Amino acid sequence: MEKKVKCWEVFECNQQDCPAYQSKELRCWLISGTRCRDDIQGKFLEKIEMCIVCEPFNKNMDVDAWVETLKVVQEQFSSFRRMVEQRDKELEGISMELALGLSEVFEALKRISSGDPWVKIPETSKLELITRLKQSVNLTAKNLAEIVDLSHEFAIGLAEHFAVLHRVSNGDLSARVSEGSRVELLESLNKVMNEMIESVSREMTQRKLTEEALQRAHDQLEIRVEQRTADLKREIAERQRVEEALRESEELYRSFVQGFQGIAFRGHIDFTPIFFHGSVEELTGYTEEELTKGKPRWDQVIHPDDFTTISESIEKIASVPDYSADREYRIIRKDGDIRWVHEIIQNLCDKSGKPVMIQGAIHDVTDRKRAEEALRESERRFRDFLGDLGDLAYEADFTGEITYVNKAAEIIAGIPRKDIIGKPFLPFFTRESQKVAADAFQKTLNGETPEYELTLINGRICHFKNQPRRDKDGKTVGVFGTARDITNRKIAEQRLSIYHDKLRTMASKLSLAEEQERRRIATEVHDSVGQNLAFAKIKLGTLIESASSPSVRPMIEEVGALVDEAIQDTRSLISELGSPVLHELGFVPAVQWLTQKLEKRHHIATDFEDDGQPKPLSDDVGVLLYQAVRELLANIVRHSQADSARVSIMRNSGQIQVVVTDDGVGFDPAEISPGMDDQRSRFGLFSIRERLEPLGGRMEMASEPGQGTKVILIGPIEALGQRDTGNV
Repeated sequence: MEKKVKCWEVFECNQQDCPAYQSKELRCWLISGTRCRDDIQGKFLEKIEMCIVCEPFNKNMDVDAWVETLKVVQEQFSSFRRMVEQRDKELEGISMELALGLSEVFEALKRISSGDPWVKIPETSKLELITRLKQSVNLTAKNLAEIVDLSHEFAIGLAEHFAVLHRVSNGDLSARVSEGSRVELLESLNKVMNEMIESVSREMTQRKLTEEALQRAHDQLEIRVEQRTADLKREIAERQRVEEALRESEELYRSFVQGFQGIAFRGHIDFTPIFFHGSVEELTGYTEEELTKGKPRWDQVIHPDDFTTISESIEKIASVPDYSADREYRIIRKDGDIRWVHEIIQNLCDKSGKPVMIQGAIHDVTDRKRAEEALRESERRFRDFLGDLGDLAYEADFTGEITYVNKAAEIIAGIPRKDIIGKPFLPFFTRESQKVAADAFQKTLNGETPEYELTLINGRICHFKNQPRRDKDGKTVGVFGTARDITNRKIAEQRLSIYHDKLRTMASKLSLAEEQERRRIATEVHDSVGQNLAFAKIKLGTLIESASSPSVRPMIEEVGALVDEAIQDTRSLISELGSPVLHELGFVPAVQWLTQKLEKRHHIATDFEDDGQPKPLSDDVGVLLYQAVRELLANIVRHSQADSARVSIMRNSGQIQVVVTDDGVGFDPAEISPGMDDQRSRFGLFSIRERLEPLGGRMEMASEPGQGTKVILIGPIEALGQRDTGNV
């Protein structure tokens, strides 16, 4: 008999927390929770596969061990059997609950699919899956009910938006969309549209005020420039006369100064005066005698702040032969008043060329200086005015170099003014905008006043307006203009365009959904009501044949007539709802059927014409054109008071053209948006136009009061071979 072994000794195990470690019980396979081979083992049945090939299991197994092992196995099998039976009972309960819950859900879904969105089922269940499924069904029913309730409000909201867009496009900036709607998209669009209209209105008003202010300032500046130009001409003429007088002889000079309104003088080279002549006391407050005696000296009369600026010319007069100077400076009168003088001075040389004397003339230019200062102050105030504007103001010379920008340039362009002035204007625009900017600059130099929109390099979009900048002779020397930041307005317009496109798409989907719903209802009416009426008709026929009393037959026949009338009404309702002619025969036969129905029901003589060419249409285009023709024919009945109408269908250059005309009272198309009382008709006409455009079509309308109406519908035709039928 083999010697029994210990598993921890065989495997040299050091798992001291193992239940079998150093145990007197060598049957380790019967001990739960062992840690053999670094893996925790559970019950015997869970580790039997590993134990069968284990050395301690084979060496320690004997009859007693087998008996004890089989007992443990039996107990574990019994435990497993009880667990399986309990799980079977639980699964049976779950299956029953699942079957009952699914039956409730399927019944609710059936009612919803049949058109009853107000279904509500109990949400309690033992199974979380069934509870959530019931909640989803109730939520779906609730959402469908809300969609049905909001569909009418959505259609009315669309009509109002199209009407306001039409009024704004015609220049009516007072148009507003009424706010407040349960439809979140319409509410957001209402706010965006009203904010956009308000922004455009404010910008146009502000722009007009700014242009008027700029024009007034420009006119005032031109007047001052003209005045200054006249003053300069007079001063230049005066200077020329003085220079001519200095060149003459002394006698001629003395003769000249007799009538001179300023001061003529002569002195030694050290500026010691020889004589003064003219309005000396009037200009300086000192007598001619006081100045001649050097009380005070002339350098003491000169304003101290100006003496340093003319000291260089004083030195040159005393040392440079034939030197002359033309200068302006301030003097201090005897009474303390400060006057501006214009001095022309030259030196006289001896035979050796050495300066020995000075002579010249002094003229009072205080009034001119004050006028120049006033002009500079006016220009400063004008530039301050431009600097305080919210719009960007700028000037550039004829080469395109920027000579001035106001403070708004730093805000709009995002660049300091010192980095803008003195630079060419083109690099401040994007590559796409530079050509437009260059063309506009050249047009301005040619005398035009262009307006245009450009994008700056920082992405801001501005509206520019240029005008020529001219000199005193009227010659264009540069460009002056303003720029308004319209980035926010452009963003609002883009958002409005996106919302507009979404509305168009939703309107198209709404139209298709409406047509699909019509077809579904028509099918249900045909399959249920129509068949029941037909069956009732058959039963009445059998009843008439089997009636025993003659007095009963008329009553049965009367009921049969009523059933026939109900059948006809049902067929008419099915035709109006589902348009079976459109879906079974195609677009052209469906329109012809509409004209026949118009003439039969409303006694309006109606002509129909088709050119016979194949016109394959997509489902979207076919349904939309059919609805449009039906809407136009309904408007003829409701509004036109027409005696006759005509519908023609033609194929022209890959497009289908449907023309609907009548000889009714007509109307003014410009008043169609605000003037029509029938809201459905207003929405219908705008909806036709808006839904055709995304599909590549359009609507044209011509009408005058008393001249009837003509409407042309144009839509795309699919390429031949895309559809099997011809006129769809």
